[in-house]
Amino acid sequence: MKLTAGKDLVTTEVEPLFDAAELARMGKDIIVQHGFTANSAGIDWLQRHFSGHRFHAMKYSGDPYLIHIDCTFVPLRPGLLLNNPIRKAMPEQKKLFLKATGGKLLKLLSRPMRIPRPFATQASGCP
Repeated sequence: MKLTAGKDLVTTEVEPLFDAAELARMGKDIIVQHGFTANSAGIDWLQRHFSGHRFHAMKYSGDPYLIHIDCTFVPLRPGLLLNNPIRKAMPEQKKLFLKATGGKLLKLLSRPMRIPRPFATQASGCP
């Protein structure tokens, strides 16, 4: 946990790195989960090649898991976002969501599913 909190990841900034599963699009805004499979160089590369979109980096401090962004949140429609109750949106991320939707109020739905953990982990790759 200390290593990830300090951004001491196994990835480096030598070459651009991103995984499409670390991106979530909300209109012209694209949220990128910075971490194990997407680095700042990769986010910069995306911004240069897709200049018609706005990119926002999202980071969960101290997150030791290799998980995709859809295990954290999923935009369902304008103004509505499903958020993993275990990986709650931090205040700065809520501001990012509001900015990405033009200031519309988002409902962060956080009701846990009652699926046995081993099945859910195997089926979705989520912790």
